[in-house]
Amino acid sequence: DDAGAIVRGRRRFPDHHRFAAPEIADLLATARALDALPVTTEKDWVRLPAETKERVAVLDLAVRFDDDGALDALLSRLF
Repeated sequence: DDAGAIVRGRRRFPDHHRFAAPEIADLLATARALDALPVTTEKDWVRLPAETKERVAVLDLAVRFDDDGALDALLSRLF
């Protein structure tokens, strides 16, 4: 993928999903079986239990607009 990683699997959850202990255990077990490192955004990582955080990597994301006025145009439609 564009980050230079080999993606071995994906799981999608709704925005602001509260992870249940069985979900986390399943994700970690799946990653271990695939010899993979679980990765998430910082926004979702902060909601993980402390004992899980050390086993999950954070993917830093940044949004960049090629058109300097694009963000202003999007925001002006909202306000």
